[in-house]
Amino acid sequence: MERKRRRVPVSWLHSHAYCEYSIYLEHGMRDAAKNEIKVDRRKDEVLDKEHAEVKELEIGPGNVLERALQEGVERVAKDVAVEGGPLYGIIDEIWFTQDQILIIDDRRGDFPYITDLMQIWGYCYTFEKQHQPNLPIFAVLRDRGTGKEVCSMPFLDWHRNEVLYAVRRIKGIVNGQIQAKPTNNPNKCRACRLRVSCDARQSSIWERVTTFVNSLIRKRFVDS
Repeated sequence: MERKRRRVPVSWLHSHAYCEYSIYLEHGMRDAAKNEIKVDRRKDEVLDKEHAEVKELEIGPGNVLERALQEGVERVAKDVAVEGGPLYGIIDEIWFTQDQILIIDDRRGDFPYITDLMQIWGYCYTFEKQHQPNLPIFAVLRDRGTGKEVCSMPFLDWHRNEVLYAVRRIKGIVNGQIQAKPTNNPNKCRACRLRVSCDARQSSIWERVTTFVNSLIRKRFVDS
């Protein structure tokens, strides 16, 4: 990447939790996986545009929260653009009540993977940094297909620390200051859209092949 980012999309926390090396392939200072990088940059441009358009709607979480407190009723805001600390993004839905704020992210499936949790924690952190509410924040994952709640938890200090650690790693990788670590889970590699261009995966495959061949040679030597 040609410039240092002051803020990164919350969605990158999802990618980082899946495989840190994918951040390097898509956003790092290199020319590998050119086709995938071009696609992803277009996606970033779309996100930036959507973020700006939502902000222009002047959705005011502060005003919604104030009305919820005054009127004693729940208020809901959808597609809320947030920008705070080192992150920005668009939250699917926020529920404001008299005693808590629910940050809701719609995901596919009914299991709370760490990738999904990192992303919802990122939204909570970004909202908190921007608006500094006096009410507790709850992170809620919801199944996009069924509309059912997958999990709900209070947003805690250790969640903030996880988000900030991931952001530091992401920025360091993008700026060429940190070496990205590839996943050691072959199932993730098989499902990754970058697998064809991933030199880390290719190196891992070669190492496994070499190990297998060496084991056959040793076995034949022992048997003989």
